[in-house]
Amino acid sequence: MQYDLTHATHLNQNEDRNKQNLHVELSQTKDNLRELKREVLDKDELLEFKDSQNTELKDQLELLKFEIEDLNGRQTDFEHKIQTLQQENSGLKKKVTETESDKMKIEIQ
Repeated sequence: MQYDLTHATHLNQNEDRNKQNLHVELSQTKDNLRELKREVLDKDELLEFKDSQNTELKDQLELLKFEIEDLNGRQTDFEHKIQTLQQENSGLKKKVTETESDKMKIEIQ
């Protein structure tokens, strides 16, 4: 009977130690879970921030595309004006040459 009582006492002590160990493990697991939740929330906030930055950058890119299109249109207009001025200049040079040729003809006569 003494053996049974001693054995039962040891079993109870082992059970108490196991419960304490489980309690410690559970507490550590809960702490780990809280830390993971914080990390997830931090990462979610970071993702939201990056998403807002991406949206802002996309908007800026769209504006830049419109500005580039506008500048390309202006460049085309300027190129057309340059061609027109070059043609006018060529025409004026031809008139000057003709006028000089006419002057030379008049002087010769």
